Amino acid sequence: MHKSSIISRIVFFGLIVSIVFSHCKKEENPPGPPVFNSLVEEVDYLVEPFLKVGFMVGIIDKNQNKIILSYGSKTTDADVPPDENTVFEIGSISKSFTCLLSKQFAAMGLLENDIAQTYLPSELVNLPEKDGKPITLYQLETHTSGIPRKPIDGGTNPPPGYNKHNPYAAYTTSYMYDYYSNYCNLLFTPGARWEYSNSGMGLLGHIIGLVDSSDYETVLYKEIFDELEMDNSSLFLTQNQKKNVATGYNKSLNPLPEFTARDIFQGAGFIKSSLADMIRYLEAQMGILQTPLYGAMKNCQQPQFEIDYFGEQCFGWYKLHLEDGQEITYCGGNTIGFGSYLGFNASLSTGVILWYNADFDDGANLTLGPLILKAIQKY
Repeated sequence: MHKSSIISRIVFFGLIVSIVFSHCKKEENPPGPPVFNSLVEEVDYLVEPFLKVGFMVGIIDKNQNKIILSYGSKTTDADVPPDENTVFEIGSISKSFTCLLSKQFAAMGLLENDIAQTYLPSELVNLPEKDGKPITLYQLETHTSGIPRKPIDGGTNPPPGYNKHNPYAAYTTSYMYDYYSNYCNLLFTPGARWEYSNSGMGLLGHIIGLVDSSDYETVLYKEIFDELEMDNSSLFLTQNQKKNVATGYNKSLNPLPEFTARDIFQGAGFIKSSLADMIRYLEAQMGILQTPLYGAMKNCQQPQFEIDYFGEQCFGWYKLHLEDGQEITYCGGNTIGFGSYLGFNASLSTGVILWYNADFDDGANLTLGPLILKAIQKY
């Protein structure tokens, strides 16, 4: 055997031994978890993997101090960080507002009959039934009505002007009345099981407007936004809001138009709001901010039944029991270009709000929200 060949084999063998020895040392002394000196430092670490464009975190800590953290930018066109007054789309967190209105109206004696058809003009719309059972308000509140998530899920043609980048904007009241009356095939007998439904929650919001002899938007302002002084919240962007609004982006970071809906779907997920406004909403939900809505808010927070990984279904909210013993009341939202999360521990009066203006595949809101609530416990 040539000397050079022997030397090569020795070097190769030595390299293998070195790699194995190095690997063994790593296994024997694996790196420990990162050590943080403050809550802000830990939140910075947790947010970093999820930062695509802009990100905001609002925290109410164990001493009920408010902490507002801003990351990234409102838009990819300029490095302008979002602030507490920057407007984001909150998506399905809007459902907590719709259920709050429903419970508040019930407390006022305006929704005494639970049958949803009672409040609709029978000459224009007749809700479907299955196995002789009608749809109830309770079922609309808890996603147990059997109405498909959106009309096209049942195979119906989309309305004229349908745009996949703003998919609910073209659905008029007359189109939805026709859909509910003639084309809506219930997925199951009302009340039989759980199936998330924007078409169902939107109908609940529409009914609330009819009961008030106005519309959902009017009731939303009168009963909640005005009451809680949420002056930077709306269903459609105002001229003032457009001065400080985050742009939403899809997974490819292409900018998207404002996410809007006509009357029927507005209660399902179309509120725009700022972190400052939503902190007031969160404080009211926890009873830190005194409001006449608190009784209806507590009613909405009551668990009704267990569902898959979401935890327990409440009314527009969910309850989740974390590994560290916390019972968290939360809701999350996603539009095509935004994600959001609102969660709190009622017993500790701690809470967190997440805003971000880019679409994720992995549900960043439901992953990161509980992690921050766990972190708050440590400091």
